[in-house]
Amino acid sequence: MKKIFLLVFISILTWPLFGQDLDFARRQIDTLASETMHGRGYVMNGDRIAADYLVDQLKELGVQSWKGNYKQKYSFPVNTFPGNMTMIADGKNMKPGYDFQVKTWSTGKQDTFQILKLQEKHLNDMGELRALRSQDISNYLLSVNPEDFSDKFRKRLPEITHVNFFGAAGYINLKKVEKLTWSVTGSEQMVNHIVLDVKKTSWNDAGKVILDIENRLFNQYETANITGYLQGREEPDSFVLVTAHYDHLGRMGKNTCYCGAHDNASGTAMALNLADYFAISQNRPKHSLLFVFFSGEEAGLHGSRFFAENPPLDLEKIKFVMNIDLIGSGSKGIKVVNGAKLKPQFKLLKKINEEKNYIAAVKKRGEAANSDHYPLYAKGVPAFFIYTLGDEYKEYHNPDDRPDGLPLSAYEGLFRLIRDYVEKI
Repeated sequence: MKKIFLLVFISILTWPLFGQDLDFARRQIDTLASETMHGRGYVMNGDRIAADYLVDQLKELGVQSWKGNYKQKYSFPVNTFPGNMTMIADGKNMKPGYDFQVKTWSTGKQDTFQILKLQEKHLNDMGELRALRSQDISNYLLSVNPEDFSDKFRKRLPEITHVNFFGAAGYINLKKVEKLTWSVTGSEQMVNHIVLDVKKTSWNDAGKVILDIENRLFNQYETANITGYLQGREEPDSFVLVTAHYDHLGRMGKNTCYCGAHDNASGTAMALNLADYFAISQNRPKHSLLFVFFSGEEAGLHGSRFFAENPPLDLEKIKFVMNIDLIGSGSKGIKVVNGAKLKPQFKLLKKINEEKNYIAAVKKRGEAANSDHYPLYAKGVPAFFIYTLGDEYKEYHNPDDRPDGLPLSAYEGLFRLIRDYVEKI
């Protein structure tokens, strides 16, 4: 009876702390994934607004700069769409992000275009191929429906549209999907034609399209990784890195924001929450902590690659990297990239969860170059990438990934799991 009373008493004492962590996270996500941050991308200085905000937060939490500077500046080329984003198909106004989206390496276009259907015969029959290539279709958009092609040619369609094999003004890729998902990978370059992904149910087999789409290519766009430092109690020259990318897709045109609550305002909030906890002197672990918020992840891991190639500390001093990305769900636990490779470290993480029952499951997978852990891992630094599992939230790389409705199902338990792991590793 005394034991039960003690457990109840402890739960009453700790329950408010759980709520505090979740409240902290929601405040951060509400801010980071707001329209004022412009999707933390490269239109309207979204990434720079977010970077300055993170620096202010670290200062407010009492987290020091690393070697006198919170920012590690670097640059990379990026193609952006800062202005008009209009598509009218046979008189129907198509909604950016929902009915259509533009490939990030496309040029802008302002004109009226006729539509010509690309068919398998144009690829399979040499006479048809030569006939189409001999035509002047520089004022046509070729519509491409993958369902009209056999497997042999379907897999070649992305290459055909990218290199503009037929010399068209551009291409319409019809997508049989519930929601379109955008990506800014490949934005370092720009081609001389336009490629649009169009939701098939919105297309209605249009014969004419009016486009007014503006782009701007930056040969070198300056951005920055953000770092914060807490000195360890016993081993100040040994470091654990807690990392998360703060960038997202930004804006596709001036009115469509990909705000990125799940990806990755959620992971950024967790890293800030951990910084808040460990900044308290009695919570400081024996080793030092470096909190790193990467930019450029969505465009191709640019920030983490730059950090790995230009490390602000000796890589041999890094004991472990905990990279947090996509943690807005969690009803089915977490997946740990590199868990199958770093067996002792994964065993410790799993053991902590089994003892404390923080989250539903801790599942492992192998190597994957799918987030910011990878450039450091490729340099020999042990690293995990953690993301949550669950069907309760499915918004990803679309304009609906916003704070409203983000469940954060496992946030509180995951915070404690990572906290305990950072303390014990």
